[in-house]
Amino acid sequence: MTEQQQLFDIPHPGEYEIPDNYDVRVCASCGAAITWLTTGNGKAIPVNVAKVREFDGKIYGITHFATCPHGREWRRNK
Repeated sequence: MTEQQQLFDIPHPGEYEIPDNYDVRVCASCGAAITWLTTGNGKAIPVNVAKVREFDGKIYGITHFATCPHGREWRRNK
């Protein structure tokens, strides 16, 4: 496998594995379908339910902060 192929076969920063039993919520700002996950640091993060890609049979979504039009308003470290 080439180095370029490997770039597409690994999760990228900002992508999170969505478990099979995720709970769909609605973003309070834009109304998008999201789920809340826990980062490796133990912090809660909203993730878009829309699939970004599938890798090794696992579905990955992107952090909702990257796509929400009001994401900057919700950031704690402004």
